[in-house]
Amino acid sequence: MCSHVIHLIIARYLLSLHALLIVALSFLLLSHTAPALAADSPIFAYMTNYGGRTVSMLQVDPADGRVLPLGNAPAGAGSVSITLHPNRKFAYVVNAGDQNIWTYTLSPTGKLTPQPTAAGLAFPTGGFALHHSGQLAYATSSAFLAPGGGPGTSSYHTVSTYSVNLQSGTLTKASEISTPGWSVAPSFVVVHPFLNVLYMADDLSDGTISIYPLDANGHPQFAKWVRTGGQNPRMLMIDPTGRVLYAVNEGGAAGSIVTQFDITATGDLMPHNPPTVGAGLLPVAIAITPNGRFAYVANYRTTETATKGISMFTVSANGSLTPAGTMGTGPQTESLAVDPAGRWLLAASYSSDTASVYRIGPDGQLTWTETVGKIGDRPTWIAITSVPYTHGGQLCINLFHSPCEGPEA
Repeated sequence: MCSHVIHLIIARYLLSLHALLIVALSFLLLSHTAPALAADSPIFAYMTNYGGRTVSMLQVDPADGRVLPLGNAPAGAGSVSITLHPNRKFAYVVNAGDQNIWTYTLSPTGKLTPQPTAAGLAFPTGGFALHHSGQLAYATSSAFLAPGGGPGTSSYHTVSTYSVNLQSGTLTKASEISTPGWSVAPSFVVVHPFLNVLYMADDLSDGTISIYPLDANGHPQFAKWVRTGGQNPRMLMIDPTGRVLYAVNEGGAAGSIVTQFDITATGDLMPHNPPTVGAGLLPVAIAITPNGRFAYVANYRTTETATKGISMFTVSANGSLTPAGTMGTGPQTESLAVDPAGRWLLAASYSSDTASVYRIGPDGQLTWTETVGKIGDRPTWIAITSVPYTHGGQLCINLFHSPCEGPEA
């Protein structure tokens, strides 16, 4: 018995050491690709516009949340999501209409420039994720979810792997695998921030999440699935420590809920205690502050968005979400994003073509600051970042104030 206990203790120690080594390696990789940020580095936000073939570019004043529109970058038809590379030099937009992925370079002034070559992707769902090394990307496809799709067109459902050129950002398809036969609607994907594991939501009523360990080349291999207890999981997010995964379920017999899973040292998902927490009507997106203390869920149902469009939560030391009130926002809010310093939350409203800015208080409560109107056409996704910016040889911390008034051409 004593020998068994000692072996168990040693095994747990080795697993913990393995996890720490992965964290350290990931940190070193990113420290060589991402430049250091000043405390008040400029904040840039990007919204994909499903109806406009554009990506709206915004700058947010880090001091007071004021928004400066920077114009629109071109995009393909039916752009549904945007993902920023961890080195803050590239961005990727999935275009459902054109069935491809556009690569953009990101300038120090926040401007996006599309690259000439797009990566092909049949029947894209918008699901796209980058590996924590920045060297691989993953995207989902589903004929079932495509325009005009349905049960009769459900034979094509895949996860594609792309290599990322760290000099140009270009994507090159490395592999494509079919999801299991019952998984006809693969949609949102997320890669664990430290472990080599990919998680994929299946946007159907049975509410499943598939777990895909990554092989030595970073290619996903299906292992198992778990149920969320809800229906139509729309978004997955992992807390900054990598311990808890949250699944936002748009509906179901249990109501509109967020499912909570504990992540084991090997990347498996186990029910958290409690396993679920209630949200508003038709929750579709979640954002967490970088310190992991607060979380926000976007509720899509139009009739209540004016008062309950965003559900607020505090996050306990073990990752449990506790409801902390609601905040009004624009109708049919599709996406939320928190700035890297955890001071501002942005919400994109699909039907009003607006972006709203909220100050995040010390207790996580939101205070509305500004709504910028008619800057896009049916915005579906919003992403936010900070980048170092120089003007006339000086490091700028705020383009709104001297000596950095107005971005350089």
